[in-house]
Amino acid sequence: MGSRAEPGRAVYAESLVPFLDFGWAPLHALRRLGDKYVLAPRAEYYDLASDPHETRNLVPGRGAPPGEAQKLQRSLQALLEKSADAAAASRADPEARERLESLGYLGGAGPDAGSGAKDPKDMVGISEALIQANGLLASNQPREAIALLEAQLPRSPRDRSLLQTLSKAYLRVQRLEDAERVLREFRAIKPKSDTSLLLAQILILDGRHEEAARLLDEAQALDPKHGGVFIARGDLLARQGRKDAAAAAYETARRVDPYRASGLAEMRLLELRRAAPGGP
Repeated sequence: MGSRAEPGRAVYAESLVPFLDFGWAPLHALRRLGDKYVLAPRAEYYDLASDPHETRNLVPGRGAPPGEAQKLQRSLQALLEKSADAAAASRADPEARERLESLGYLGGAGPDAGSGAKDPKDMVGISEALIQANGLLASNQPREAIALLEAQLPRSPRDRSLLQTLSKAYLRVQRLEDAERVLREFRAIKPKSDTSLLLAQILILDGRHEEAARLLDEAQALDPKHGGVFIARGDLLARQGRKDAAAAAYETARRVDPYRASGLAEMRLLELRRAAPGGP
């Protein structure tokens, strides 16, 4: 026979997706049988007995929450501060400590307190616009996707998902200067292998080979088994007339990332063989 419910027992929940994917505030929560508290830039507290669908937030704006909500708030903050992983990382790595603070794990009144991070519940429209824009790109309507994304950008100018999707849309219509600008903005917020790779490919096309090579080094350091990095490196070497080195790069792409890179690497190798004196 199962045990009886414990009304006072609280269950912890979190979502870091808003922070990691969009640059918004993360969310942390404690839920009891009859109520729920969410730590966010604008905190939320729900009486689940009378409002099971969480339609009425009982925290008055940014004011003091009700007494029971304050208890959950204090318990949640204490739980975050006592995180063993956070404590170990904070002692060993100042950069890790700063990141944990931004996620709400160490000190402060809440996630990104005072930093101006967007509250995810205010940004639902941007999430919906991203879904719609990706659908437009999939149906070969990049200009319509660009118009939709550009309209959202002022609301969340440091939104990584928005910037990355917009850069891809610009590339689809050959707006290389706009794509480069947006990718540089993304890279300044958070270095990522795909971002450095896309930017390097634009620079290769523009003949800026030295900076492209540095970006490919950066992309490889971020993801050593990204076949696309070695494909781009091969393209750069081929443009510089270093055919043997280019072939070696394509072979590396095929070896380290066979699932994603094999087909493209084989095409590039075939092109090199055809271009060689006496080639087929």
